Amino acid sequence: MTHELWYFSIDRRPADRTVQDIAVIVSYLRHLAALTGVPPLLLSQLASVAYLEQLDSGVTLYRQGDRGTSWYAVLMGTLDVHVSKTGIVEDMNAVSRSLGMGSFFGESILDDSPRENTIVTREPCQLLRVEQRDFRALWQELLSPLSSQSQSKAEQRVASTSVILLAEDKAMLIQNVIMWSF
Repeated sequence: MTHELWYFSIDRRPADRTVQDIAVIVSYLRHLAALTGVPPLLLSQLASVAYLEQLDSGVTLYRQGDRGTSWYAVLMGTLDVHVSKTGIVEDMNAVSRSLGMGSFFGESILDDSPRENTIVTREPCQLLRVEQRDFRALWQELLSPLSSQSQSKAEQRVASTSVILLAEDKAMLIQNVIMWSF
């Protein structure tokens, strides 16, 4: 598969994508570190709703305290995570960590909590973006095949672990829940 075909397919509005576009996108996504182990059906669903975001260096994706609107997976590039202990943007002077290819973030959209950090591109980046309503639908569909007891346990794990994790560390938890359900 050529990169031109991937860009052509992912660049279409999700509503305009053909079955062939979805297949091309899934073929590409299957090889990404951020989506290793994700079942083919879920990859297909992601391919039908995701957007490609191409950002230059120095772009602020969102700020600490903002309302979350999207979930992201890093396809290329590096982003810096800044956290202010006071919550004041001007107090953010140190990078707490970096996110590179294979990372994903933005899970605060599941519970409508404000963003707990500021994300800035360190270099040109390509991100896979899924809007909140689509991510929530995928999340609910992911949990629905589980039995009530398993779903309750998964939700309890998310809730209890979320309390002790920083927002950017929730990504690993989400990946674990995805793996537990299949």
